[in-house]
Amino acid sequence: KPSFLKRGCFLFVKIIMFLQIAYGIVYLVSNHTAWYTWIGDSTTAPKTVSESSTVKPNGDIPCFYNYPDEKHSYVDDYYGCEGKYKKCPPWGRCHAGKLVDCTDGEGVFTGMRRFVPNERGDDCVPSPNATAIVDLVRQVLVGMTIAENCGSSERIKEPEAMSNLNNDHPFPLHSLEKVAEKVKEQFTEGITKHVSPDLLIWLHPAVDSKLVKFGLLPGGDDEDDVIAVGLGTDIAPGSLPIPFDCTMKLIMWELLEYLGKFALFLMTFSFQRVWFVVTNYPLYVIGAIAMWKLVAVVQRKRKHRAKVRELFGTVLEAVYDRLSECENDNQGYAALILRDDVGHDMYPTSFRERQFMFDYVWPRVTLEIRADNRVRKFHKVVTGGKDLEHWDFAIQSKRGRKLRKSTGGLVNTTSAGEAKGDAQSQPVRREP
Repeated sequence: KPSFLKRGCFLFVKIIMFLQIAYGIVYLVSNHTAWYTWIGDSTTAPKTVSESSTVKPNGDIPCFYNYPDEKHSYVDDYYGCEGKYKKCPPWGRCHAGKLVDCTDGEGVFTGMRRFVPNERGDDCVPSPNATAIVDLVRQVLVGMTIAENCGSSERIKEPEAMSNLNNDHPFPLHSLEKVAEKVKEQFTEGITKHVSPDLLIWLHPAVDSKLVKFGLLPGGDDEDDVIAVGLGTDIAPGSLPIPFDCTMKLIMWELLEYLGKFALFLMTFSFQRVWFVVTNYPLYVIGAIAMWKLVAVVQRKRKHRAKVRELFGTVLEAVYDRLSECENDNQGYAALILRDDVGHDMYPTSFRERQFMFDYVWPRVTLEIRADNRVRKFHKVVTGGKDLEHWDFAIQSKRGRKLRKSTGGLVNTTSAGEAKGDAQSQPVRREP
């Protein structure tokens, strides 16, 4: 059994480990309280530019200079402009003081408009189709980011993407080809059939960079950088709708990492303390090691002697039993063969235990048998010319031992016949 000091040390280590694991679980759970916020739902998504720019705070009537035709820097006073003109809005085309459309700068792609005039006609806002496609791209990026973090079987394997992570942009970037392919796979109806990398690049001016961010992935040795897209900085990493199995996987990995760091800290701290003690107090360390070694040797010797004493009685009893059962006309039992028979009976499969009995227990048994006058000792040459010591129980001793074995104790008799009669009438006396 371990000593009181060992049990106390083990208990202290268990308490420390339990407290560290409990603290780690609480820390991880507290960092994942926003898992169930579903930012992929378009109904809860942040407002786009079109929703926040449809109403002007003032009631001024818009009057714009002509653009892109600037033959006249201003026009006649239309519907009360009173000469208050301003530049045409970005991406817009103006004529006669009004915003005609928002198709400037290749604003039309396969029949789709990137910007349209707002309700007041004084600004260009993303078109409903552009807003819908950007929202679908954002939802796809949420799923791809979750798959990237969880390392699932559907993970988009782009090793370059992880190299773009930093404090300003915590989400990985994905190539436009992969994003367009995922959009078509998940949304098979409506305007998604027109989604392509060129369309996503064309929509870049209409994308809110706080929700969806464009960037570059480093190319190969002879390749140019690849345009990529990822989630914006206004999306909190803790708000991603991580599945339960992925959540448990991340918790387990983080917990294992935490425990590994804690174990490394304990080993480092212990090594530093031990090194400090060894280098500053070498004599005390040598004395402690010598004392510990001495105690270990003493304990090992005590255990060895206790085991020898325990086996001595068992082996000696087995030897007497075999000698009393030996009926070979006073030929005796070879001591070496008797040793092997007893050893194999006690330990039929354990060579180590059998050898221990041969080396440390049998010599004491031999001394006990040689000092017993009931056992006749003699040498005899056996087949093969080998001279072996033989033991043989006296006839009266054989009969008495057999009788005690059959009755379970000692019986005071003078003959075998009287012993049989007395065994039924007298109480049995046990051997001491």
